[in-house]
Amino acid sequence: ITIYMNVGPGDSAAEIWFEGEGCTISQGATSILLEMVQGKPFAEIEALNYNELIEKLGKEVVLTRVRCATLGLKTLHEAIEHYYDVRPQPGV
Repeated sequence: ITIYMNVGPGDSAAEIWFEGEGCTISQGATSILLEMVQGKPFAEIEALNYNELIEKLGKEVVLTRVRCATLGLKTLHEAIEHYYDVRPQPGV
């Protein structure tokens, strides 16, 4: 999964989309996740944890495929970390 994002005011996910290949659960869960976080500030996205996502998706649906269901969340968290690592620092 590759996640693309245009960063909005206040470090928010102004536009967010993905592309990738994989099982139906990984693709569907990532699609639902990105709908959940569209327009949200990064701090709120970073606070989103695996349990909250699994609850939203339905435990009974993803219980045997938790790794697939949370792949998008892991990728999204890593994307935000990368953004903070490479963005220009004020005054530098």
